[in-house]
Amino acid sequence: AQAGAPANSQELAERAYDPPYFESASFRKLDQRLQPWREGATVRIGLCGPAGVGKSAALNALAARAKEQHAGLVVLKGVCDQPQSGGNVKPYEPFTEAIAEHFAVNLLAPPRDQMGQIDDALDGLFDRVVPFADILFPPSEQSQTGSKQELFTAIAAMLKRLASQHPVMLLLDDVHWIDPASGELLEFLLAEFPESGRCPLAILLASRGELVFGAGFQNASV
Repeated sequence: AQAGAPANSQELAERAYDPPYFESASFRKLDQRLQPWREGATVRIGLCGPAGVGKSAALNALAARAKEQHAGLVVLKGVCDQPQSGGNVKPYEPFTEAIAEHFAVNLLAPPRDQMGQIDDALDGLFDRVVPFADILFPPSEQSQTGSKQELFTAIAAMLKRLASQHPVMLLLDDVHWIDPASGELLEFLLAEFPESGRCPLAILLASRGELVFGAGFQNASV
């Protein structure tokens, strides 16, 4: 079935951000690949295909279906921005977006207030939260809080903490535009959370090109 034309500009805007994805055999197949995650295991899937075929829609539909099945599901979603000619690339942009949205962090608030919001959400685990400052705040606004390894370890600890309470989905869209810093962090997380590991974390990536992240990483055409 096909959707009718948008009724108004608001509906058009909503579709642009969250495209309608109609269940098909390919969607059901993708959904089935999440079954080990539903049973408590780690799953990593890359959705690949040219522009406009429905990769973003597939990510959104998979998350929507999962929310129907898990009332406490945690969805962390970030989008990799297209690099601008001659412009500076903001490091960790998709992870900044995902973390800030989930923890309802106001990125216009003072850094101390932002860190407090995340700390409260993680039950006071401030020692694990402090390195997040390297993601949330530009270097000019804060001193370096730790090494890259500490930052990456803190993000992994956050995911483990969240997954110990509820299933977690990490969705990264337009990974073909991922910035170098985010690419390093993503590779670290894929090594930290191997396929079929005993952590209910689903890492779903969408890209125009096939993703190569070593053994155990599943690619699916869309």
